[in-house]
Amino acid sequence: MVTLAAAETYITLHPPLHPTVSGGYYVLDDVLGTVPARPTQAHATEFDRGKLIYDVTYTIGSNGLRIAPPPNASGLAGSILFFGCSFTFGEGVQDDETMPYQVGIQSSGRYQIYNFAFHGYGPEHMLAAIESGKVHQVVETPPRYAIYQVLPDHVARVAGKIPYGKHNPRYQLDADGTVHLHGHFDDGEKPPSVLKAKLEWQLRKAAIYQMLKGLEPPTDENDIRLLLATIRRSRDLLVAEYPGIEFHVILWPKSPGEETIYRELQEGFRRMNIPGYLVENIFPDYDTGKYWLDPDDRHPNALANRLLAKYVVTTILSSHPEVQPPK
Repeated sequence: MVTLAAAETYITLHPPLHPTVSGGYYVLDDVLGTVPARPTQAHATEFDRGKLIYDVTYTIGSNGLRIAPPPNASGLAGSILFFGCSFTFGEGVQDDETMPYQVGIQSSGRYQIYNFAFHGYGPEHMLAAIESGKVHQVVETPPRYAIYQVLPDHVARVAGKIPYGKHNPRYQLDADGTVHLHGHFDDGEKPPSVLKAKLEWQLRKAAIYQMLKGLEPPTDENDIRLLLATIRRSRDLLVAEYPGIEFHVILWPKSPGEETIYRELQEGFRRMNIPGYLVENIFPDYDTGKYWLDPDDRHPNALANRLLAKYVVTTILSSHPEVQPPK
């Protein structure tokens, strides 16, 4: 009762965001949990205390991915595989304002762009997509780069310590440091409905989500190791299938309470020889809010995606990537 009262007070002082998206957008998938319908155009809006935050369209192609710009067929240098969550997918921005789309434009179409990200995804989705052959089925142009955008919150996602996405792929860490797929987090429970998947997505956007998240078990060192091992396994599989591919990570800033995770992720990437780039170094004024959709919605806006894409093109796609040392 005390918890409910606290939740009611919190919502009163912090009115929740009100996101909506077209019906039929979410489709259940036994490998990834939830995927977008294909092909489709979904209309998405979000309001904050009556103020419109965004009014956009998500266009999903026949390959199940958010659309990318057409490549320059006469000068194609390869493809780039993008993995991540809603930050990479481009929540709250138009199709041509996502970071992957902007990389395609700013590289003059030299690369075929594949955006494998989706709302609520974590590294477990990247690995499951690779292991299951979903990536192989989609990719037609040999990839030169794979770029994964990681948030400290992804540690909780890969461990299943979140109040949504219970049908996500579940990986476990072996004694030797490798990972293997162990079904889904909700195995043994009643299969989720599409409506439940949609409600879970809306829940995580609400103010009360932060309180409910706090009721989940806290993350620990094993969860950090699981995330790092999942990323390492993804990198290794891609390198084995696509010799010469370069795997990079972009790490978004920490939230309060995530300082240890943030530091250990940087150290983990260094140990695994994975080039890592800190968004706080790319945007020294990140905390001013100019790169967010809204003070209550810190998804990257069109400006952030455009500038981050410029950094990717001028730094990662060059022959001399800058590896950010841990701090």
